[in-house]
Amino acid sequence: MSFVNVGNEITTEEKGIAKLIAFCEDTYTNYAPVYNDLVRLHDNWQMKINEPVTNYLITLAAQQRTLASAGSDAAQTGTDAPDAEAPEQKQERVVSKSAKFINATDTHRNYLITMEFSDGTTGTFLDRVVSLPEAELQKRLDHTIESLRRICAYKTDKLNYYVYSGSRFQDMEYLSDYIPTEESTWDDLNRLFDALPDNVRYDWLKFEDGYDRMQYIYRTDHHWTGLGGDVGYREILDMMREDTPDIGDPLEGTEHSVTRLRFNGSFSQFSNVYDIWDDLSFVDYGLPDHITEGGGPLFKDAMNYYLSDQADSISYEQFYPNFTKITYPGNNTGRNLLIIGDSFARSVEETLAYHFDNTYVIFPGGGGDLNRFINRFGVTDVLILMYSDRLMYSIYNVTRWDAILTRGTEN
Repeated sequence: MSFVNVGNEITTEEKGIAKLIAFCEDTYTNYAPVYNDLVRLHDNWQMKINEPVTNYLITLAAQQRTLASAGSDAAQTGTDAPDAEAPEQKQERVVSKSAKFINATDTHRNYLITMEFSDGTTGTFLDRVVSLPEAELQKRLDHTIESLRRICAYKTDKLNYYVYSGSRFQDMEYLSDYIPTEESTWDDLNRLFDALPDNVRYDWLKFEDGYDRMQYIYRTDHHWTGLGGDVGYREILDMMREDTPDIGDPLEGTEHSVTRLRFNGSFSQFSNVYDIWDDLSFVDYGLPDHITEGGGPLFKDAMNYYLSDQADSISYEQFYPNFTKITYPGNNTGRNLLIIGDSFARSVEETLAYHFDNTYVIFPGGGGDLNRFINRFGVTDVLILMYSDRLMYSIYNVTRWDAILTRGTEN
């Protein structure tokens, strides 16, 4: 059994023949001579063969959307209609864009997006859209809605609940303007939020256009950049402050970038495209001393390491380790936070924890009894923070909402 690596450390126990098969696959993949080169050569050859047809379909879809839009505008404009003052046109930052299909997996289709901006500069980024059948997506979304309604309705007299989505470009309503052959998941995201109990506050990171997408999310990875993480941190804290303003204002920080090392993230790996890359970026908030459990360096130590000349490669997992508990000994807020999150939580959990006495972090598959967190650890606030295709569709088959227990017992 194997899972796509999306920035989380995922381990599964193999037994019997499955263990042998996994061993052979790992050995073949990692150690066979020129195996990776042959796979990449095959993928590139397949992409070249399919490229003319794919690009034709994308162009045709774009033309059809343009004609449909023009027809709609014409239908709304009659010869007898009274003259009206035209609304002031907003200056668009993205003046042209194109999409190039790269390849596909069992769950996603991968694209290269190219944009031209109003100042004459250009930008590119890699991204992907979910490709599971619509009926399957709706089935998975229904299961998530049912699970979140169960979880977020548990002991609301003792817990505040928050849901924040780590957005994908496909979640944006205008997705088809950039990739004409693909549909936005905007309606599904809204269906999820609309179905949450009334006591739940929710939000998600918005991209006004492709320019914002490139600023807030790495060009070659699905995670937040330093700037994107800062926006997410502030929006999450703003939600929480509506219930408990005493947890304090957002911290101000200084953004840094590691420019001497190339960062090729998950989208590069999925697409086999390595000729564009990122600078790893992050925000230093000057966090006071705190205690962590779960392994890995503190943010300040990882920051100093990557800003020095010691590092020779970049790993998101090493920079943002998977803590299970964070304590700020100097705090006396009387509030304790539980984060149910994936790798998106890693980049903000130390900063969010600054506003609480203790913060606990669990992956939605590793188990957790909410009653136990209330009675034993005094948890007062619950934040569900996940990448949107995992949040909505459990896309990587490792999300187990049933592992989050709401049974009113303690074990």
